Amino acid sequence: MKYLIMCEGTNEKTIIELLLEHNKLAFTQDDLINLEVYHARQFVPYITSEVKHYSGDIKVLRIGDKQSDILKIPQEISHDKNIYKCRTSYELEILLIINEGLFKEFLKVKSKVGAKDFAKEYIKYNGKFYDGSCEFWQNYYHRRINNLVNNIKECKRLTKLKKNEIYLADLLK
Repeated sequence: MKYLIMCEGTNEKTIIELLLEHNKLAFTQDDLINLEVYHARQFVPYITSEVKHYSGDIKVLRIGDKQSDILKIPQEISHDKNIYKCRTSYELEILLIINEGLFKEFLKVKSKVGAKDFAKEYIKYNGKFYDGSCEFWQNYYHRRINNLVNNIKECKRLTKLKKNEIYLADLLK
């Protein structure tokens, strides 16, 4: 079994790469198609090309906060695939909000302010406010990987997903 990891955004990709680097996922980088986490919402030619070269079963994990679009699988990919939608609830920034103990405050304003904007206003690390960059995520969690794991688990406890989706926490060891 190989995994094809397709992340909606670069921040989701950064989080998955951090978890892989610290051996916190139920699979390793060696289990990934082309040893890579992809920043893509759909199959694109270079991903299709990599998948075509693998003949076994593939578990496709689509990671992101929006899961409404249907994954279009190219006809030239014929082997078995298990497709899982792994939604990050709200927006990925909910992990930062949980880590800072601001989830209850966020709930009070979530109908007016998204998690990303809330984080930009209230989350600060090493003297720098959250700016939506991969660099911020890397700096914030790299030396606090257990915080990230705990935040992911807490996010699962605090949120509900649709029936056909899985939690990011479900990918952890």
